[in-house]
Order: sequence, then structure tokens, then C-alpha cells
Amino acid sequence: MDWLTWMVIVGIAVLLSLVPIKDLRKATSIFTFKKFGIRKKKRWNALIDDLGNFFLLISFVFCCVYWLVPYYRQIFAVWIMFTTICALSRSAIITSKYPRDWKGKTSAIIVNTGLYLVGAIGLAGAVGVFNNSMFLSGVTRFTHDLESGSIQSYMYFLTNPSIFYVLLEGLLMFIPLMFLWNNFKYMRTERMIRAANVVTFTIKLLLLYALLVTLSYYGFDFINMIYCVDAKAV
Repeated sequence: MDWLTWMVIVGIAVLLSLVPIKDLRKATSIFTFKKFGIRKKKRWNALIDDLGNFFLLISFVFCCVYWLVPYYRQIFAVWIMFTTICALSRSAIITSKYPRDWKGKTSAIIVNTGLYLVGAIGLAGAVGVFNNSMFLSGVTRFTHDLESGSIQSYMYFLTNPSIFYVLLEGLLMFIPLMFLWNNFKYMRTERMIRAANVVTFTIKLLLLYALLVTLSYYGFDFINMIYCVDAKAV
């Protein structure tokens, strides 16, 4: 399953890199929201993106209480796809102004494809593709223990890793959403990528990929190792 997922992710990234910037900008234009939700803070002489902040707040709240929401994986999948498209809509505007030489085209591909990969890797990791949905049993058990009152014992947190399953899964959801919405806001107000240049932006992307992949593949195994439990016993 892993190799197939990676083939799909990389395949879409390749196709995206072949799409002309003007076509990508046109296809995602409705998700730019233009200047809606942007206001000027006179005291700081800066622009504030209230819409982007609102979307980021929704993301944070959902990632905190997702375990109470039915079909949260499906809802998250739809939301992060929407988030990724919004980020791409803004990056397409910015990269469309890059020079038409090979350096400018390469930079455009890195920025646009890089943002897509954040959403794609974040989606695959959060829905359990990279860990065989190991977190599902832990989240279900935590919800059951909360309803039964077992969580009230202080020994619960010393003997049961379920709460940390819930926290790690919420973290896997929120990290890509936070990155994408923060970049969306910055690109809307500053009209440039959220980095000094494309090189530093690429470094940020690579570090984020490494974090997401590591947490997705090994995070839950690490929790099990700390608690000395078998994943099937959670």
C-alpha cells in the first residue's frame, strides 16, 4: 500500500509540474478569495487576513476535538484538499510573475509542487496510510474510557497510551494545515512566498516532509515502545 500511495503522490506532483502556470492560476482563481477578509491595521501599518485566521482557527479546533466527530478522517480529507487548493491558488499568482527563463520556471515548479506535497503527505499520514491506521484503536479506546470515567484515575496516563495516540493524530492533522494556511495568509497580504527566497523555502519544505513522514511511520510505534505494549493491545 505504501509504495502505491507514494506512486500516486509523486505522479500527481509530476502532472502538476507540467501544468502551465496561467492554467493553474485560472483553475484555482475562485479559491483566492481575492481581497475578501483582508483589513488594514493602522496602528501597525500592516494588513491582517481575518479570513485566513478564521480558517486556521477552524483547523485548530477540529484537530483538538476530532475524536468527538463522526467520520473525522473523511472530513479532514476534504478540508486539507480545500486548504491545499487555496494555498496553490495564491502561489500560482505569485509564481506567474517569475521570469520565464529556466530558473524562474524551476522556482515556480518547486513552490507550487512543494505546497501540493505538504497537503498530499499530510493527508496520507493523517488518515493512516503510512501506519496501517494504527491510531484508530487508540482513539476509539480513549473515547470509550472518557465515557466510562476510567480516565479520572491518574494511573490511566501512566499505563494507557491512548491519550498520546489522540494527541499525535491531532498533531499529524494540524501540522500541514497550519503550514498551508500560514502560507496562504502570508501570500495574500505580502504577495510573496513565506521565505527569504526559493532556496530557504525548499529547505523548510524538506524539513516539514521529514517531520511528517517520521511521525507518520514511527510516531505510534515509539509510543508503544515507551509504554511497552503491542499495537494490537491498544
